[in-house]
Amino acid sequence: MKTKILILTILAILISINFVYAINIIWGDDTPTSFEITASNPICKNHNTWVIWQDNQKVSNSSLEDCFREDGFPSTTCCPENRECILDIESVNLGRCQGLPAPQFCFDYDLERYDGDVLQAEAHCEGFAPEVAKRSAEMTNGPGFCDNSKESKYIDGKTCWRIISNCRCVWDNIKEACDHRWTESNWTCTGDEITTELGDCTFTKTGETNCTSGFKFIEWDGLWTGDQPEECSDDDSNPDNDCECKDGSGQVRCLSSELSFFGITGIIVLIIIIVIFYILYSKKARKKKKR
Repeated sequence: MKTKILILTILAILISINFVYAINIIWGDDTPTSFEITASNPICKNHNTWVIWQDNQKVSNSSLEDCFREDGFPSTTCCPENRECILDIESVNLGRCQGLPAPQFCFDYDLERYDGDVLQAEAHCEGFAPEVAKRSAEMTNGPGFCDNSKESKYIDGKTCWRIISNCRCVWDNIKEACDHRWTESNWTCTGDEITTELGDCTFTKTGETNCTSGFKFIEWDGLWTGDQPEECSDDDSNPDNDCECKDGSGQVRCLSSELSFFGITGIIVLIIIIVIFYILYSKKARKKKKR
């Protein structure tokens, strides 16, 4: 019984360490409509397969040992999120899914992650994991933002949508930093064969705090390129400004690797203390029985 209590106590402590990517922001209740994006380029499916159409036939190839495609969609690499594609031409594992786990957001494909190597940071930013781009979009605009309809209305008797698509990470050569970007379409109505683009929104990280109690704050600037959506105003302070592409900030949960030394050490020390206490208590109990 005592052993079970010890095990349950340790498990409770371990479970309390949250390693899940989480956004600590309250969003609206809008329910978006999902859209599947297709392209003629090699498409990454299930994080481990390149799908290519050749002579009107779908050809599938494993990407785990061949993870780079210069024209790949949605990014140039295809790997499970717990392993990056090796892009260092000097590595014997070039083109294999054997690198670092994917970061939290596009902003994290930075020089520090790749020991100051600009070429590696740029290559991995452009070869982003799709989940990283989606998390980045959800951080700035809420859950389910990518590849969904933003709004719908009737135009000339047809149901029409404005679609958010192609959430991605893009490298800025001037700042030597990785930004987050998504595309918004013009009104696309039932029966339309072509979806035309209205413009792109790019988010750039402008500030970040250190982890405190497992959380940190990130600040960003939003830059719109293209025709301005009709619901947007030029004044960000205007309460009627419903534009998603604007400056902002948010609180996010830190990754386990970002937790402070004392936070991780404290958890380990606590587990050790519990184990030592249990051992001493067991010895004392055995001595009493012998008496």
